[in-house]
Amino acid sequence: MSNAFEMSVAETMMENNLQLKEVDGDGNCFFASLVICLAALPGEAAQKTSMTALRQKFSAHLAARVDELAPFFSAEGDTEEDQRTEYLAAVKKIRQSRFWNNQIIDLVVGCATEVLCAHVSIFDIDQEGNTTEYQHLYEPAEGEPASSRSSSGAAEPSAEVKVWPTISLLRQDDNHFNAFVPCSD
Repeated sequence: MSNAFEMSVAETMMENNLQLKEVDGDGNCFFASLVICLAALPGEAAQKTSMTALRQKFSAHLAARVDELAPFFSAEGDTEEDQRTEYLAAVKKIRQSRFWNNQIIDLVVGCATEVLCAHVSIFDIDQEGNTTEYQHLYEPAEGEPASSRSSSGAAEPSAEVKVWPTISLLRQDDNHFNAFVPCSD
């Protein structure tokens, strides 16, 4: 790792009150990082899960959205059937341990926000130390409660708005992820 990269990582951690938890680059790094981040969420938001369970949840969620997402997952000139076939093949591979390719990143990050009901921030830091933060915000489905409600069903003026957890990941070299977790007090 370059000195500029290490300095940017340290600066990002300080600015965001995060600590780095490194994971192996074995094709499971995105899912391993999510497992670490979910376990580190504060209080009742903390979740214990496994990479296998996340891969299964993600692939089921993505398979259910084939008609919506397949057109974005294809090469120019592909027929609608080609798009569906390529998309479903990628979704099937997501179920497999140690599978990763850069083509699925947008699928799984978007899926993470929806399946985990969480915001996902990805800090992309290149070897020159340039940092870009990509925020993927969870948007509750229509009808999903976003705030506390009175017994009449109306939002109360002082009602507490639901705060969705934030999961932070460090992306490096375009294809490796590590977990950023909140610093403990």
